[in-house]
Amino acid sequence: MTHEAPMFRPNPTLDTQVFLNSEDVQLKNRAFLIDSRENYFPERLNPEVNPDLPKIFNLDQAKSDSSALIKATRDLIDTHLPIYGSLVIRGLPLEGQDHGNSDSENDVSFSELLQQLGYQLTRYVGGVTQREQSGFMVYPASGEDPRVCMDLHQDNTYWPQPPQQLFFYYEHPAEVGGLNPLLDMREYLSKIPSDIVEKFEKLGVRYENYYPDQSRDSRFVPWQKSFETEDRNLVEENLKQGGFEFSWEADESGETYSLRKWNVLSPFKQHPITSEKLWVNMIVANHASYFHDHPSYPELSDTPYTVEGEQGIDYPFNIKYGNGESVPYTVIQTLRKLAWETARSFKAEAGDLLVVDNYRAQHGRLGYEPPRKFWVGISLG
Repeated sequence: MTHEAPMFRPNPTLDTQVFLNSEDVQLKNRAFLIDSRENYFPERLNPEVNPDLPKIFNLDQAKSDSSALIKATRDLIDTHLPIYGSLVIRGLPLEGQDHGNSDSENDVSFSELLQQLGYQLTRYVGGVTQREQSGFMVYPASGEDPRVCMDLHQDNTYWPQPPQQLFFYYEHPAEVGGLNPLLDMREYLSKIPSDIVEKFEKLGVRYENYYPDQSRDSRFVPWQKSFETEDRNLVEENLKQGGFEFSWEADESGETYSLRKWNVLSPFKQHPITSEKLWVNMIVANHASYFHDHPSYPELSDTPYTVEGEQGIDYPFNIKYGNGESVPYTVIQTLRKLAWETARSFKAEAGDLLVVDNYRAQHGRLGYEPPRKFWVGISLG
């Protein structure tokens, strides 16, 4: 994209105002980060900062025409996101998502910005965390306990068509913690042992989910919250359209039901723009070991995950090979180790818009101390 006077310019600096020194980001023995007490886990985030993960662009504040700004933002994303996999756009005239808090007539909410950009926004339905919609197609980034550290992942790879772009708006970053590491999938795949890749490619990835009825267990997402309805027929219609298999389990009274769903997909997907074959899955992040260091499951906190340990436990989600065979935990640990060794991080500022190519990059979260206002919108293209 070219302009006589560029509306956006790459940030030329790599100082502490942009990037957090990765040597200061402790991973080993971090609370509620699964496996961080294991010997294999990296001590800290990789100190070799990659200046292009994410690529940072600053808005030229002299440009104030809103229609030109929207067009330039869309052009910027379409041009550079397939190249870098993740972008930060800094200086957009965004007001608070919950309410207007600016006197400028040019300021827009995050929801309004996404609508004006013209992407194919979609609802977060059938997911594994609770999110209450705020504005048109905008959600809090996660309803998970703020202490929880989330494995690096791509969103909703168990959908037949996963989201293509993820939009994160840092209205008010947490002052303590809350970093969002990023992982380049090309670099990551190049490090995964070929035998692991080949077996998943041969057998596929089986995604399993268990949703209790909202009356039975509130510590993780019930099916009514995940599917935004209490009508089982609507849930079934959604699942059939998505190609999922499912079953209902009645409780003793026969009046309430829990839901199980599953499907089998390739660990690879073709990038919708570049046609590149990419490692697009949630093999690590949707593995049941996640709950063995989770504050909502204290009964599992002192029990290391093993294949045998999964018997009799209604994990909210789990990963297996496509034929139903359990994945050896050493495989999950190898993938988790490589992901955290390869991840990078940046220091977000209030007002930042982080755009992630959901095929090209994974994102994660380190635990934080509230308050924080952090919003997400997801697009199919």
